Amino acid sequence: MRYRPSACAHPHQRYRAAAGAGVGCWAWTLRGMASSRTIICCASKTASNAGRAFVFMQLGIPVVADMTPECCQIVQQGRTGFVAQSAAGWHDALERLIVSATLRQHLAENAADLFATLYNRQAYVAQLLAGMTDLLAASAAAHSSTCHPCRAPCCRRPICPADTRQRNGCTACSRRLAVWCGGYVA
Repeated sequence: MRYRPSACAHPHQRYRAAAGAGVGCWAWTLRGMASSRTIICCASKTASNAGRAFVFMQLGIPVVADMTPECCQIVQQGRTGFVAQSAAGWHDALERLIVSATLRQHLAENAADLFATLYNRQAYVAQLLAGMTDLLAASAAAHSSTCHPCRAPCCRRPICPADTRQRNGCTACSRRLAVWCGGYVA
């Protein structure tokens, strides 16, 4: 259900009516057609979905969102939008946005800037590359600490798959290694 304000209603009355309507998300306009009075209210159906708030913030539209873990991560209280927990919190956030056009503009610009810097493709690739590099370094460190060079089939210790040496001396199982390789221990 989407709230559609009437053409004759005063702007403040339209937002107050929407806040009391109990619907999930109200979008009056999209970016490009957005007036200085555009505000998005996102009430999440689940605690792990901040999708609507994410999209509208990316478009540079001020957002009032539910206090869910996901919304708290992307909405910076008072800087890129507002997070509300109670009816009084929703009322206060909407009232502040309704009254102040400069606050709406400030939040819209900050939200668009946040998404332009943090959620662009280059930043994501850099974060992914750094994470994969750390993961590979940790894996290599764990691998070298558990690697055992013995290649004898009777040895039950972990064998390093990167070790290309065919016959290595093993102090723990040198006797079995000597038998396995025909008496030759390198």
